[in-house]
Amino acid sequence: MFSRHISAVAILLFVAGFGCADAGQGEHTPAPFAPDEVFADAEDMDFDTNGEEEPEPEPEPEPEPEPEPEPEVYYLEAVGDTSLVAPAGTSTSLDVRLVNGDSDPISDEAIRYTVIDSPPGGATQLDASTVLSDDAGEASNNVRVGSVQGAITVRAAHDEVDDPVDFYVDVTTVPPGDMRVLVDYTTTDLMEITDVEIRYWKTSRLQCSLIDPFSTPAEPFIDEDIMGTVNGEVQFQDLEAHETYTVTAVGHGPQDQISAAGCVDDVPIVSNDITNVVVPIELIDLLPMGTYEVTSVWDFTEALKASGPVGSAILDILEWVADPGQAAAGYVVDLAVDWVCDEDNYGPDSDECWAATLFAPAAEDTVADFINEQIDEIGILSDFQTITQDLQKTVEEMTVESLLKINRKMGAEGEVSGLDIWQSVYFYWTQDCDANSPPDCGEIQIDLGSDTEYGFLQSTWDGRIYDYDQLEIYPHSMDFPYGKFITQILNETLIPALTDGEANSLNEAFEYLLCGNIGDIEIWGIVIPESTVQGFCNSAFSALGSALEIYVNSLAYDVDLDISGGGHLIDLESDRWVDVIEDGWFLGEIEGEDGEVAEMDATFTGVRRSND
Repeated sequence: MFSRHISAVAILLFVAGFGCADAGQGEHTPAPFAPDEVFADAEDMDFDTNGEEEPEPEPEPEPEPEPEPEPEVYYLEAVGDTSLVAPAGTSTSLDVRLVNGDSDPISDEAIRYTVIDSPPGGATQLDASTVLSDDAGEASNNVRVGSVQGAITVRAAHDEVDDPVDFYVDVTTVPPGDMRVLVDYTTTDLMEITDVEIRYWKTSRLQCSLIDPFSTPAEPFIDEDIMGTVNGEVQFQDLEAHETYTVTAVGHGPQDQISAAGCVDDVPIVSNDITNVVVPIELIDLLPMGTYEVTSVWDFTEALKASGPVGSAILDILEWVADPGQAAAGYVVDLAVDWVCDEDNYGPDSDECWAATLFAPAAEDTVADFINEQIDEIGILSDFQTITQDLQKTVEEMTVESLLKINRKMGAEGEVSGLDIWQSVYFYWTQDCDANSPPDCGEIQIDLGSDTEYGFLQSTWDGRIYDYDQLEIYPHSMDFPYGKFITQILNETLIPALTDGEANSLNEAFEYLLCGNIGDIEIWGIVIPESTVQGFCNSAFSALGSALEIYVNSLAYDVDLDISGGGHLIDLESDRWVDVIEDGWFLGEIEGEDGEVAEMDATFTGVRRSND
């Protein structure tokens, strides 16, 4: 510090001396001396030990700014050849790699593919329009070429690449291939399938899920052929190779209806080779729902036998009127034997009584022939015999027309329910009919319904469809007022017509028509006078009167049956809907008063009226 002050003083003296030198040349007023300021300035000066001032240090240069990084440069290069050949209908891979200036791969970058040139109608397709590069920087896309020959140009590009990669694909022809088609049908025991229609399409144009065997697809098939049986085969030639096809098989049943079908997708065709394809076909479920007009024919013979005395009496009378001579002969012969053996005539110990008793059975045939001869001579009696035989036919063949409604039960595969509503019952009086008469000759129709004395006659049942076309009707109950129909026809129509209104019952009719026309009868040389014969006749019919009255008055008997049945369902229009029920049958059981079970049966056919 001391040396610094000495230096400062020296400077001041130097300055002051310099100032004095100047003052000798002119007037000068020295400035007031301010030692504090001088020493203050001296404090800021640096002097070395020799009294010299040290130079000020150079300022440090400011750091230069970081240079802007140059953008990374990407390059797109083909992986493999860019000039490719693709047979028509095939696809080929277009591969590129994205790298930077150091040839490092760039991943997760979008590579765009664009078809920039293609033959008209070539149907060129790319699997994707944009593909992301993978960890190796590579992107791969497929181009599918159509069937048109020519050149295709596909460009691969990236937003940061100036030079895209162009691929040139030359579409060439491919030798075709053939296809052999067979079918696999395993349910031959259920239905014979014939005339199997085989058709095919390109799978790219139509798939199995879009094909209904009962309708024609909008896309036309390429070709078709018919396989006569399910064991045959068909072959199609010159199909485009490396293409896939959809093949269908549709088989027909006995009525030429579509009954079975199958389909296979994605059948490949190999160039210069035969592709074998097996199409499984299955029976198609029928649709039985709807309303059918049904005609049924019922045989109640056994049911009436089991119904007890009433039903048995009905059958006895029907057998009697079918051969009245034989039926009445027994009564007449018994009465004749009693007359001969009576004390007032020949007496019980007479040879005549012995002979009458001995030959009575043989005499029945003679009397039966006689009575039947009398009937033949009386035309109206022949008519009466005809209509009573028609009554017996009604027992065996009663015709019913009904409406059958079938519904499918929800949630139960193949299960159905039915409602059978009877509309009309038919009786046939054929006395004026011959072999050339129409089938409805002599028809008498009895209508049923709410406005009739019979009301509605109907039965409900459950059932199922099985084995494709078989209907099973489960057992169900049915109440049938059979006797009311016969009573109405007999008492209100037939007997009054035959007797000109003189009788309204069977016994009245026979007494009126037969007993009044029989003359003397001679048996074993014994002549029985006409008056006595008439008495025998009236007595015979009187003996039958109780049964006849039962027949007339008790035919209101209701048949209570437990019935099951079935039928054959047929689709005639090839639309799955059942059009006809054929070979229909009912089998019923009735328990008689003695516990004996008897059967009755019926046959029926049904024709679809509507789908409702």
